[in-house]
Amino acid sequence: RLAPIRTIAILATVGTGGAMGTEAPAAYLGEAVGAWLGDRGRSWRKLLRPAAVAGGAAGVGALMGIALVGTAFILELGRQRRARLSVERLLAALIGGLIGWGIDTIFGLSLIRLVVPHEPPVSFMQAAITALFIGAASGAITGVTGIAIYRAKKWHASPAFRLALGGTAVVVTTFALAKIATPSAAAGPGTGAIVWAENVFAEPPTLLIVCLLRAA
Repeated sequence: RLAPIRTIAILATVGTGGAMGTEAPAAYLGEAVGAWLGDRGRSWRKLLRPAAVAGGAAGVGALMGIALVGTAFILELGRQRRARLSVERLLAALIGGLIGWGIDTIFGLSLIRLVVPHEPPVSFMQAAITALFIGAASGAITGVTGIAIYRAKKWHASPAFRLALGGTAVVVTTFALAKIATPSAAAGPGTGAIVWAENVFAEPPTLLIVCLLRAA
């Protein structure tokens, strides 16, 4: 019942470049669609849980373009919710992941864009140091963002004030990203920012500022 409202919230958050990953929303939307399809009558009720699991795996599989990623993600999500791992659940996750991969392949979605370096590392040591630095920086930014989100959830303020403050922050960060990079870098799950970074020879501090603004 809350799926339409949560869908609007997901589209608004991800569409405006908010700090939200795309995997969990894809899994949620897939679960909602699967649960809706499995709840078409009393005779279909026994398929409700498998359909929701398959739908969640299909959503992530279509997003990532890799079947096993969708399968693994939805199974890990179930483990966190203390859901019992059964043959039925495993088969539903595998089938859902394959369906999501098929959707991505047939329609050529390519929803996730990964950054590929233009210059390969000259040595193993350079590659290791680069990987450690990027991993540490990404982990730190993600961790700070997560802490800020959870603290914001516990903040006791009126909904109107929180909406006004959040809207102002979105507008400020959007204008800042449009000024530093491009308007497309401020919208969506991050593809615009990645395309900009790949085609512009920006200095590392500029790239870091764009990352921080995207996380905000």
